[in-house]
Amino acid sequence: MRPAADWATLRGLVHVRAILGNIGSIMLPGQLTVSQTGSAFNAAGELIDEKKRESAETLTARSLIC
Repeated sequence: MRPAADWATLRGLVHVRAILGNIGSIMLPGQLTVSQTGSAFNAAGELIDEKKRESAETLTARSLIC
């Protein structure tokens, strides 16, 4: 089960995307959440969690092909 903070982040993400869209930002159609970002990346800036990294790469690749 996800901690309550993760659910709050997911709910807030909808509003952040709406605000960014209103000011003309270009966003990928899909989304990926990364919790505990202070420890989620290595020194090179790459996601440590293999599954999250693969999801991010797939999301990016799908968006660039379209």
